[in-house]
Amino acid sequence: MRLPVLVKVYPTWSRIGNGDTVGYRTGWSDTLMESVVVEEPSVAQGEPLLAAREVTIAFGGLRAVDGLSFDVPAGTIVSLIGPNGAGKTTVLNSLSGFVRARGSVQFQGIELLKQPAHRRASLGIGRTFQNLQLFSDMTLLENVLTGQHARLGGNVLLDALRFPMVAAERRARVEAMELLRYLGLERYADRRAGALPFGIQKLAGMARALAVRPTLLLLDEPAAGLNRQEASTLGELIGELAREFGLAVLLVEHNMRLVMGLSDHLVVMAEGRKLTEGTPAEVRRDPAVIAAYLGQGEHAVSDQEVQNELSPRS
Repeated sequence: MRLPVLVKVYPTWSRIGNGDTVGYRTGWSDTLMESVVVEEPSVAQGEPLLAAREVTIAFGGLRAVDGLSFDVPAGTIVSLIGPNGAGKTTVLNSLSGFVRARGSVQFQGIELLKQPAHRRASLGIGRTFQNLQLFSDMTLLENVLTGQHARLGGNVLLDALRFPMVAAERRARVEAMELLRYLGLERYADRRAGALPFGIQKLAGMARALAVRPTLLLLDEPAAGLNRQEASTLGELIGELAREFGLAVLLVEHNMRLVMGLSDHLVVMAEGRKLTEGTPAEVRRDPAVIAAYLGQGEHAVSDQEVQNELSPRS
């Protein structure tokens, strides 16, 4: 069933302090009320937003992910953690439709693995990438507009090539600018994305993911390459997104300070399989997790080093 609703799309954010990465404060904007058509949610009460069951991903004879099951409840932040090569990013790629997977992934009552990649974005799944994946020769605004392509069709891309705009494209541009304002990036709107500082490009990737109006946000190592202050500010932003919009977040990240301080639930992977899952406090004490992070031989580390790495620090 489809029904028309009025939606207040995004709150506005203003920067606090000076510099490129400082802080934010929020306040709702009344400028983006519009009539849209959305699909009525079909998730039964108490059911998770996303439910992965026995997901298996193989490349030739190698099983990169082997029988993985986990849930992402609505409005929560769930993190996939584990040593390098555990299969975490491969899981995100399967949810995005970039690699084939066997098993079942139910998203809002829809079998996700049967959907083409472009359809998954239109269902309400936003995604950021380790290596940014911005169009470097396009402006920041144009990059955000491409994120709306799944909702509005191909005309947004034609607009980026300077074709005449229609009413929907004008609204898309207003909405994209509001998103950039939300993230404190409005002043970079007309700058070429490839010429911007790395931290700004990271936020731009977040803006593009938000442009699909997601209910689930897939974040692949968003703090990679950021300094401690930038990573801390990013963590605040992710938490605000989850609270303000009721977004669910599936996070892959090696920054344990960020993960432990932000996550509601952790799923620990090693060699393509799930070791355990639980709250940050439960996972931090789990012997299987400690063993996975200890390593062997010359790469082994002490139990205390593992505990320190898995502990949130102020």
